[in-house]
Amino acid sequence: NYHPSRILTLVYQPFALGTIAILTRYEAKLNTRRRNLSGYLLFFVSSLLVVA
Repeated sequence: NYHPSRILTLVYQPFALGTIAILTRYEAKLNTRRRNLSGYLLFFVSSLLVVA
């Protein structure tokens, strides 16, 4: 039996790497304000999902 935090980390890693890759690819094309807002929104939603 794995601890839930280990499973969460294993599931979270591919999504984190994919998001970083996408944002790195389109960094120059995105507006800085929109990029910051989307980053904070992604952080907020992921924090809520971890707590829930």
